[in-house]
Amino acid sequence: MVKRTRILHRPDNPYMAVGTSNPRVVQAVELGLKALLLLNLLDAACTLVWCLSGLAQEANPLMRHLLSWGPVPFIEGKVALVLFGVWILSRAKHHVLAEIGVASAVLAYVCVAGVHVAEIVRLAAL
Repeated sequence: MVKRTRILHRPDNPYMAVGTSNPRVVQAVELGLKALLLLNLLDAACTLVWCLSGLAQEANPLMRHLLSWGPVPFIEGKVALVLFGVWILSRAKHHVLAEIGVASAVLAYVCVAGVHVAEIVRLAAL
């Protein structure tokens, strides 16, 4: 069993005020960040298909506005926003709040992906 070590103060890195030095936890955060990027692309592709075919409407007002400009600005905006979030979380990957943030974001995107997959299955059965 790997012991999780908490770092209480790191003056050389302000992002590590409270964090972990466990390499497995850091690797899990990095894997979660990669999963976020892939799940974001899946969400963007499915959202485009649903919205452009008239089966759904984008729920996020900002993304809906970008979608009104076309598919390319929509994808660029969605990817840019998630990349920015991933960048912030990767800078703080040793911080316990980054661990919680990545886990929460992955859970949310897995739920969204589940909705997309369920809708694909439902449409395939028609």
